[in-house]
Amino acid sequence: MYLTRVTLTPQDFQNERICDEYALHRVVYSLFPKSEQGRQRVLYVYKGLQRGNHVLLVMSEVEPTEKPEIQKDTRRIAESFLTHRRYAFEVVLNPVKRHTGKPGSPDAGRQITTPITGQLPLLKWFLEKAAASGFSPDEATLEVRVRSAQTFRKSENQVVHHRVCFTGTLTVTDTEAFRQTFQNGMGRGKAFGFGLLQLVPLYD
Repeated sequence: MYLTRVTLTPQDFQNERICDEYALHRVVYSLFPKSEQGRQRVLYVYKGLQRGNHVLLVMSEVEPTEKPEIQKDTRRIAESFLTHRRYAFEVVLNPVKRHTGKPGSPDAGRQITTPITGQLPLLKWFLEKAAASGFSPDEATLEVRVRSAQTFRKSENQVVHHRVCFTGTLTVTDTEAFRQTFQNGMGRGKAFGFGLLQLVPLYD
């Protein structure tokens, strides 16, 4: 696996016509060569403005070799990185629940998703998600920060992703499940900047 720091200057934003989250998604994926199955699957997270430039962290199975004009700092993730027992973590997720539309409603009989809101429901949802992902968050350090929703148009549809940032420390409970979570990401919306589990090892 590779971790890349991508720096997009204001000129890059103009050259790549980045006007919304979908355009940013398109640029991230364009950094990678196409495979026989199409574009490479990647995880990324937007880290905000730093010295006037937009910074992203991108994790991928192959190096981003396309678009040499865009600044990229790539490092291979060592196998030993996932052998620690405890980590500090940060992850941006799109917490939703699925249910069937009620009879008589426009969505009757259809599977629909609705956002999870409120601190306690969000905490409960995350703790359940973590347990299935091979780790246990330290509830004393766990923080939940709701951010502005991500909205963009894709074809004729309006797409809305609800953004919530979870931070704290964790203990690995299932090594293989944790490895899969790190490699594959968490939750929904992973192609649009969600689900990358950012980790810093903790040493006892």
